Amino acid sequence: MGHLKGIGLENFRVFDKMTYMNFAPLTILTGANNSGKSSILKALMLVTDNFKTQTHVLQVLNFSGKEHNLSDAESTRNKYSKNSIIKIVLPYKSFFLEKMVYFEMVHNTSSQHQVINKSNKILIGNRCLSEMRKDKKTNKEFLFFDFKLFFENLKPFNNNEISDELIENGGVDKEIYTLFDLKNEILYNSNAFNDAQVQLKASSEFFFTTTLFFNYYNDNFTLTHHIPNIISLLEDSLKKEFNSYQTWYTHPEKQKRSYDINDKDSINRIINKIFDIKPDFEIMGKHINFNFIDKWSKVFGLDKVRPKQNKTLKRNYIEINSTDNIINYGLGTTQIVNILLAIQAASYGRFPYSAKPIVLIEEPESNLHPNYQSKLADLLVDATNNFNIQFIVETHSEYLIRKLQYLTAKNVIKPEDTIIHYFTDPKQLAKGEKQIKEIRIKKNGVLTQDFGTGFFDEADNLAIDLFQISDSAQN
Repeated sequence: MGHLKGIGLENFRVFDKMTYMNFAPLTILTGANNSGKSSILKALMLVTDNFKTQTHVLQVLNFSGKEHNLSDAESTRNKYSKNSIIKIVLPYKSFFLEKMVYFEMVHNTSSQHQVINKSNKILIGNRCLSEMRKDKKTNKEFLFFDFKLFFENLKPFNNNEISDELIENGGVDKEIYTLFDLKNEILYNSNAFNDAQVQLKASSEFFFTTTLFFNYYNDNFTLTHHIPNIISLLEDSLKKEFNSYQTWYTHPEKQKRSYDINDKDSINRIINKIFDIKPDFEIMGKHINFNFIDKWSKVFGLDKVRPKQNKTLKRNYIEINSTDNIINYGLGTTQIVNILLAIQAASYGRFPYSAKPIVLIEEPESNLHPNYQSKLADLLVDATNNFNIQFIVETHSEYLIRKLQYLTAKNVIKPEDTIIHYFTDPKQLAKGEKQIKEIRIKKNGVLTQDFGTGFFDEADNLAIDLFQISDSAQN
């Protein structure tokens, strides 16, 4: 099952120019304060909100969602930038196109009414495949679609290779696959592209329709007959891909004895999702399986942890050892329980089976003993290996990162399954230095690059200073 490959941000909080980063099954965001780590998590929540609410993929980026807590676009825009356009770029590997597709989501902060030639955009490499534009003469909106670019990158399927699985993945009618057979014929017919673009520009009814205007194929094939099919193929596959990402977010927050079901606390939302899950009983059984939580609760010195929901009172709460409320435990325990429940929801809620769970964790080490910070790495690797959950973790914990190096050296997790991004405060960047440094863990556990100063070296520097003070006092 594929994970989200990365994200690019431009004019988004601390990111002035387009900044792209790769993701792995386990991605660590670390570095200086106020350097952009939490911006990545908030951007991912914003994207999740948009795919839940937007009708069409080329609609502009909408900030009205509830889970990202970004308030509005103007306060999200980089405060030092003169650019009014916010951009978020997501990579997407299509099953029917050979090259990587990039989906560019935009928002224009200069006006309440979005500028139409700054709409969301679909790119192949750095070339635009599709976007909304405005005709300079008529001032009318139209959908631009580069048919030649599409067919140049169409995979060479034939009828024998078109399986039910491909039809299901594409989410479109089978007639579209006649295009695969005709790829070479169409590429040599330049008039087909010109006619198709003229037809598309003239007919607003072609904009995002899943209805087949032409259900037949004959020797008098013209590309214009299949415009709705092509556009639907691309739109449906994009929506299916990004809607398959289920995002779960947890961060340090105030303890409560119970939660109103409508409270916005991240842990309350996770509990709601656990109880909203309707599993396939024949496969999953009639009751939620808490084996993973039970296993890791013991590792962290806890008894049985259970989320509870009183539907009559419309209240949620967390119970430990059958009778005790979580309010009677420390903040560190609350943090561990939040993470365990997020993993529970993500692993148990993967219906349909194409769902791709992403757990976003902010400062998991908060209020935790160093030994438990180290054990967090064991927990995350176990969940990654067993449930194929993707984790994106913002942390300052040296112990968590060192343990990941150790687990890589012990072959518990593969080197390619972890990426560390070290963030530098943009105000402190040296000339030519990148704001984000990508660091990998080698097979022997060694990092491919050094961290910035003040991280791993901080304890050593303090120890040296203390030794020098002690030595000076003795002399």
